[in-house]
Amino acid sequence: MSQSADTGADRSQWQCAEPSWALFQDNEAIWRAVFEQCDAAKHSIDLEQYIFGTRGVGRQLLDLLARKAREGVAVRLLADGLGSRGLPRSDGGRALTRSGGGIAMFNGVSEILCRPVARAHRMHRKTLICDGSHVMVGGSCYEDRMSNWRDTMILVGGPLPPAIASAFNGAWRHATHQAAEALPALDEGASPGRGWSFAVSGPSAGSQRGLSKMLPEKIARAERSVSLTTPYLIPDGRLWRAMTAAAERGVKVQILMPARSDHRVLDVVGRRFAHALQRRGVEMRGYMRGMLHAKVALVDDDWSSISSFNLDLFSAKLNLESGVFSTSPALYQALTAQMEADLASSERL
Repeated sequence: MSQSADTGADRSQWQCAEPSWALFQDNEAIWRAVFEQCDAAKHSIDLEQYIFGTRGVGRQLLDLLARKAREGVAVRLLADGLGSRGLPRSDGGRALTRSGGGIAMFNGVSEILCRPVARAHRMHRKTLICDGSHVMVGGSCYEDRMSNWRDTMILVGGPLPPAIASAFNGAWRHATHQAAEALPALDEGASPGRGWSFAVSGPSAGSQRGLSKMLPEKIARAERSVSLTTPYLIPDGRLWRAMTAAAERGVKVQILMPARSDHRVLDVVGRRFAHALQRRGVEMRGYMRGMLHAKVALVDDDWSSISSFNLDLFSAKLNLESGVFSTSPALYQALTAQMEADLASSERL
């Protein structure tokens, strides 16, 4: 496995050859796939999540995880201390821990009150790792109100790069107050820019490049087209400059966001950014068929990404995120087809 040259000496990104993969484009399909992967797991299940409900689909998944723990599967559930507040004390959470599974809360309320700056980071990753050989990455959470949301996740088969397990273990150790774990050594000799890259970001300075800088750098080098899907739009300075500069030099830059999201305040702020970007040549579209929660990027007909990374300051500066970058033509075509269907259900903002 090799490190991508696009991230310099950064160790937040690992590269692998063409794996097997499957794409899921709505929450009901995503949840079915998650249940199937967990049910089929033989040795281990590691799951990290921002919003993990304790009723409905969340409770059903907790019950499944408890059953797998009773069967001898090593189960670890890492959830955000704010987005999944109350999870360990819920009936499903207690059942999981009684069955031998582990639950860790990342930067809970009490920790934030004691150390508001150091513990401000949020666990925003939506990653599922089963048996160290299958991983799901994307934007989907587990709460019934999201059942009809348009979201995107990808299931990737192994061999998986060490970034996946290392990122989870590092966050788990942080949440359980254990000593930091060193990242695995990397082979930097292979040719860059090929295959699939799994990237993460987090509070440590050494891991920030993987997601917060990768997309702006790709946009800055775009020659023909950039298509982005995001639920919320509050870009940081680096992303803003990359998008506006690309539009100014003639690149077709297109952003698709929900016409109305689940956060009214973020909608108001996002519309202001959208109108400012439109004045600078960026095409802004609003998705009309409900909540669009996918985080997808397509650049120059040959590069695509699926991640938990919103185009906002929280993902850029505070959140732990995860994602997949790929030069696979087949994945690009599949994501482009879904983008075209979404655009057909959108209006210019």
